Amino acid sequence: MNSYVRQLTELKRALISMLMLFNDIAHLDLEADLNIRDRGLIMYIGETGGISMKDLSARYEVKFSTMTGIIDRLEKKGIVVRTPNKLDKRGVIVSLEESWQHRIDIHFKHVSKLARTAFKAISKEKFDILMKLLLESTQSAKEGLDNSSAHNR
Repeated sequence: MNSYVRQLTELKRALISMLMLFNDIAHLDLEADLNIRDRGLIMYIGETGGISMKDLSARYEVKFSTMTGIIDRLEKKGIVVRTPNKLDKRGVIVSLEESWQHRIDIHFKHVSKLARTAFKAISKEKFDILMKLLLESTQSAKEGLDNSSAHNR
């Protein structure tokens, strides 16, 4: 195995370990039948405090009809609520049901505490560089996968 592949493997292990810490620390007690996408979506909606369906679809790069189906399912479970969008009479704002918003608020407090602990030895400049590198490499990987899947069609 060449050194580049070895380094990527080590990076992957480190990122997975950090991700597991961030996921485990919250004790969100989320329902077992929520998939990883639903959990991420719930977190994002909670973080925003409410978001339009149009913006939510764009953020997750899915068709509006696909997002409608996902939100319908989460609404039936009592996780999200829809309210009329005051800025766009045709649209709705999706937000979390109050008890779910409370869970997410607690989660963000725990994650914030973990982040302060995990990164206290890293200067802001180094942290900014780390974030930039992670975002750039994620975007490059995504573009590579997009190009690869387009080539295979």
